[in-house]
Amino acid sequence: MSGPSTPTIFDEIKTTRDFAICPDRYDSGLPLVSIIIVNYNYGRYIRAALASVSSQSYPNIECVVVDDASSDDSIAQIEQARDDLALVDTVTILPLRVNGGQTAASAAGLDATHGAYVVFLDADDELEPPCIEAHILAHLSCRIAVGFSAVDTINVADGQPVTTTTKGFSTYVASGKGRNPEMFREFGASQWQGWYAGRQRVVAMADFHLARAPKADPWIWSPTSGNCYRRDAIARLLKGPWLAQIRFNTDAYLARTVAALHGSILIDKPLMRYRIHGGNSMVRNAPLDMSLNYIPALCLDHDRKALSTAIRQLFGELPNPAHAYQWPTMFWRAVSALNSVWPGLPRTPDGRTFLAAMVLEHEDALIAAFGHRYTGLFMLRTRANIRKGLGHLAKAAVKRV
Repeated sequence: MSGPSTPTIFDEIKTTRDFAICPDRYDSGLPLVSIIIVNYNYGRYIRAALASVSSQSYPNIECVVVDDASSDDSIAQIEQARDDLALVDTVTILPLRVNGGQTAASAAGLDATHGAYVVFLDADDELEPPCIEAHILAHLSCRIAVGFSAVDTINVADGQPVTTTTKGFSTYVASGKGRNPEMFREFGASQWQGWYAGRQRVVAMADFHLARAPKADPWIWSPTSGNCYRRDAIARLLKGPWLAQIRFNTDAYLARTVAALHGSILIDKPLMRYRIHGGNSMVRNAPLDMSLNYIPALCLDHDRKALSTAIRQLFGELPNPAHAYQWPTMFWRAVSALNSVWPGLPRTPDGRTFLAAMVLEHEDALIAAFGHRYTGLFMLRTRANIRKGLGHLAKAAVKRV
């Protein structure tokens, strides 16, 4: 007879609603922003991260610190910092008993919060005081309901700011591709102006650069801490037992998928401090032109896991996706963009592309969601099965007659 089962990270996630902050406190005049700090053995940095939350100029914030079963003194450091910074009413501590990795811990934090917008702040990073304010102004001023926004990055090494941008971010901004002034008009609701009027403007409409969907490659966004997501854009992506497959690189999974589905805004201001300390998972040193500051093989492996999981998630939702697609081509453009991220996902043993394998595996769901015509087109486009693809087109033609 088997003994009691060992608790898993998913058992922990089921209990996180008990830790949720009471929604009665929310200021209805401005959207609530949930800052979720995922911590694992970063007790030495957590005070600075929480101090940056405390310093935010934006007034309507809740914060949850998810401790992913740390073995150092993180819990004590979090509690002490929360007391010292007078954040007892703002910050909730969610200690997990099982280490499930960054993505699963992020899901636990999402389940314990309520904000319409969500920022995942790494425990070793910091936000500049106007960071959240800039994000919300960007979202509420954009004429397109994008899935997330990204500020630029201050790279900090040995405690000193070394650069104030990342290559992909600046390359996109400098190209002018995202400059669409007609797509932004400053949000001027009375609730916002009552707090914002008379204050020095941190960002202008000219600082916002639009990246329309389906944009998944190359990487143009901030690392984890610099991105602010619509909750309804990521809730569908942070569910399910497959979260364990992507223990790290949560930013690649969320940012690329949401950008492919809903688009993004780049805010041309460096408002997040990314700490480089020798213990980062993939970054070795501060950016320096014409040199690699990350570990290519590790990044490639994590990227592939993130992308394959994202594509499986979008196919797995069919025929009833969390957000209905206006047109079948919108689904196809999103999964194709994710599948096309350089250098591509490995082929299956029979030589098919990953996307072709997904089309065959989910053939019935595709028919139920989009009909025979589009299922046939998807099969022909990926060369998943030419005979089947032509058969679906023939069935669609018969139905039209």
